[in-house]
Amino acid sequence: LQNRDDFSKKFHKFLNQKIVETPTASELAQMRQSRLLDLEKEHIKLHGKCNTPMNPTDLCEIPIEHRGDRIERQYGGETKALETFNSFLSHRGANYSYGISSPNTSWTTGSRLSPYLT
Repeated sequence: LQNRDDFSKKFHKFLNQKIVETPTASELAQMRQSRLLDLEKEHIKLHGKCNTPMNPTDLCEIPIEHRGDRIERQYGGETKALETFNSFLSHRGANYSYGISSPNTSWTTGSRLSPYLT
């Protein structure tokens, strides 16, 4: 949401949309199978653990804006976790109780530690 204008109306419109039925197990299997490459037909030899590759044409279904990496992406590792934790304790945490409830400010006031907690 860019803002909260008409939120209630949009929310109720969303809630009133038709619910998509969950596919059965056989339908899911058929959907998966239709997306897999025929290894023999395509003359593809695999190594490692990959034994059911996706058809590359299915990647076109990913919108272009979601195909690249994000500048804001959080990367893993203990060093990054400690940097994020220190940043929260020394800067971002100062307005935590105020900013965490807003989608517009939570990125800059939240701890962002969830990815590092296992």
